[in-house]
Amino acid sequence: MYGDLINNTGSSQALALITGTFYDGQGQVIANRESIYDYWPLVDAIPPGGRMPFELIIDGIHGATNYTLNVEAEPSSESPRQNFEFLELSQWNEADDYCVQGVIRSADDSVQDHLVIVAVLYDEQSNVVNFGDYYEPYLKSDKASNFEICVGPPNQGVARYELRAWGL
Repeated sequence: MYGDLINNTGSSQALALITGTFYDGQGQVIANRESIYDYWPLVDAIPPGGRMPFELIIDGIHGATNYTLNVEAEPSSESPRQNFEFLELSQWNEADDYCVQGVIRSADDSVQDHLVIVAVLYDEQSNVVNFGDYYEPYLKSDKASNFEICVGPPNQGVARYELRAWGL
């Protein structure tokens, strides 16, 4: 399962856990916290109003009739920068991968610790299909850096992609 979290708390949040409970057609629990593995890009904090793609791997089921999701996070003093410019973008398919490349530029303060770039893939209904991330250790102000992100399957039915970046 893929999705997109939105931080609507009003403060930066450090993400700790994403889990859920999955039900069959009779309302019986078929998967819960013990059988779910979560993944999201390695970002220290999600700023207010920020969005973060995630993946849940649910062991032992092939489908569910209904589900509830739960996110655990705590306030963070970190406030990642998101004011980056993406330039010279291109997209192509390579074997089974959906690839995006371009240049990212920081117009103000340099990134002191690291930069994470994420390509989020969406279908025609704006559902997250998959995502991939790229880690850049440093990006100096007014400097540009090339990046390339290739997202493996599943990536069928991609109607558009969105790039996001967080820097500390």
